[in-house]
Amino acid sequence: QTDRNSISYATVWVLDMAGRVVIEKPTIFLGNLRSQRMINSTAMMAMVDFFWNEAQQQPVVFWVWDIATNREEVLVLKSHLPPHHGSAHHDFTYNPTTNTIIVMFRFLNGDYDSKEDPNLFMERLVEFTWSGQLIWHWDVHRHISVRSVHPKDLAEGECREHSSDACQDVFHGNTVFWDTTEDGTGEGILYYMSRYCRLSLQSLQSLQSAVGAVN
Repeated sequence: QTDRNSISYATVWVLDMAGRVVIEKPTIFLGNLRSQRMINSTAMMAMVDFFWNEAQQQPVVFWVWDIATNREEVLVLKSHLPPHHGSAHHDFTYNPTTNTIIVMFRFLNGDYDSKEDPNLFMERLVEFTWSGQLIWHWDVHRHISVRSVHPKDLAEGECREHSSDACQDVFHGNTVFWDTTEDGTGEGILYYMSRYCRLSLQSLQSLQSAVGAVN
């Protein structure tokens, strides 16, 4: 980060193989850039950290910077899916073949799924076109049961971060990755990683079936 009049802005540094800074790129964004990644040989994409309230509707903001041309672009995406609140959470993945983006969302259940605790944090993957059109979404709890989470993880450790009682943050996805290089899989394989879940074999099989339906 850099300091402009005592306000911290996110800054990107490009290093050479010897670890020397060859480019310092200040941005217009306060705080952090999440999940920075190269989307082609010269352009990087980063998700702007606006993860402050899963009980309100929040847009997903991406910053794209072409290092070779110094051209910048800001994307603002909105899901408009029920329960009409939530925020991008931790990670995204980009498919250069389809030019689409899958974003990891996190939202408070409320009355969205009456079978589950209203205080439960839910996870969702949403696919957008570059222009912001919603293509597809997947609710994690529809295929990986909340009750498949190991009881020890519900009662102990980091999983209690958001609750003083039993854990309400049972999934907490950290990473989503779209492997577009796997032969014979159509548009590729989508991998989802949860911070807390020690999933059973049945749950893993359910996840494979759910992802397989995307191809």
